[in-house]
Amino acid sequence: MQRHDVSLENRNNEVDRAWSERGWPADLLARARSLHIAEDAMLRWFAWNATLERAQEEVQWAEELHHGTMRFRQLTYADNEAFCDLWANSPEQIGDWDVTVGRGPSGFASFELQERPVLNGLFDDGRLVACVSFSLRHTIVGGRRISVRYGQAMRVHKDHRGHAYAHWVRSLPGAVGLQMPTRLQYDYIRARNMTMERWNKKFMPSVESVPRRDDDVPGMPVTVLQLAATAATHTADGIRPARPSDYERCAALINRTHNGRDLFRPYTAEWLSSRLEFDVPSGWPWQTPYTLDDFWVLERGGAVIACAGLWDRGRDLRERWIHRETGQERIVSHTALLDIGYAEGAENAMAALIEHLLGVTHELGRDFLTAPLAYLPGVAAQLANFEPEEETRYLQWRADTPALTTPAHLDLVYW
Repeated sequence: MQRHDVSLENRNNEVDRAWSERGWPADLLARARSLHIAEDAMLRWFAWNATLERAQEEVQWAEELHHGTMRFRQLTYADNEAFCDLWANSPEQIGDWDVTVGRGPSGFASFELQERPVLNGLFDDGRLVACVSFSLRHTIVGGRRISVRYGQAMRVHKDHRGHAYAHWVRSLPGAVGLQMPTRLQYDYIRARNMTMERWNKKFMPSVESVPRRDDDVPGMPVTVLQLAATAATHTADGIRPARPSDYERCAALINRTHNGRDLFRPYTAEWLSSRLEFDVPSGWPWQTPYTLDDFWVLERGGAVIACAGLWDRGRDLRERWIHRETGQERIVSHTALLDIGYAEGAENAMAALIEHLLGVTHELGRDFLTAPLAYLPGVAAQLANFEPEEETRYLQWRADTPALTTPAHLDLVYW
């Protein structure tokens, strides 16, 4: 449905006409308007070919939000404590394990590194009971520039489950904030997260993912390496902290390493500067999660030939795994390798820099370093003596996203 006249009167008329054409009950429209559901919102129902049942659901939600104890809004830094508490009380079932992701001191650290994130919160009588986040990315798939929404961080408090709150918090009007609308979305789903798979089947049957399997979630497997932190025994010559004067060279190395990969968009020196440099006022309660101090280069013969950033993810995110039958418990925290690039034939230099960052990971007290090396086998082979473990998740596409043509580039701020 295209609108050429956006006056309120014409929008009202369009809603009336579309409502009548579908034979929907007039009393439902009256209820919707008494609740001040926007005419634009109702026009979107028709544009998306919503069913009568979905329209009834939308009106019911509006009634709950207007007259009940439920409230919905975007989260802010003032919600940090409530956000951390929600995550501490929202375990996921992963196979035989209950997994709780602890956040804090900065509950929003990972989102600060993403592109145009929006965090939604659903509150019951003032308590945050559900959340979800979307990040709108401008990227490339199949050689074509697209805008795609990354869905993540869906949690419902363990004491408030069974009320479809996860569906509410992702579907209510305004759920994507000021982001421009896009029909394209992708997610990374943990292996054996069958709760999420059941939710998808109920609420998002349009998920288009390959391959499908009977004993695990569907999707395209995406694998990272987990290298156990170890004290550095030596540091290769030429490793030093990066400087702003390195940005242009590092952007070129990163582009050389990843160009042509789906979900990769070429870097620029300015983009690196924006990612790494923040003017944070004194007195701010949390550290900026990833800065120039966390970015490293390896230089040989007067030229930078490898670069990488180390995000101390474990400072603000930790995972607690409890086996449901045995009670076995483990708590893990890790660093994440970001913005890696190296010159042609310099796999050994890249591996040497990663080995140095393993030592930094150990100094930080983290358990392991996560490295996205799935399509960089030359670098991975150089690190085989560290006996890395693999972690695989599944990439799921929603709606009409173009088919992936290469193993997807993985930026670990979206993991």
